[in-house]
Amino acid sequence: MLSSYSDATYWLEIMMLAKWMGLLSGRDDRFVKNTKAQFAMKPKT
Repeated sequence: MLSSYSDATYWLEIMMLAKWMGLLSGRDDRFVKNTKAQFAMKPKT
């Protein structure tokens, strides 16, 4: 079952993984920015 803690942990794992992927491959930077934007629930400027 899902909980607030599990959801937050899931996103944290995604963010950390995306950051590591960004360090390994520059093209993943787009994924990192998109994930951050979705997580923050803010429209693109």
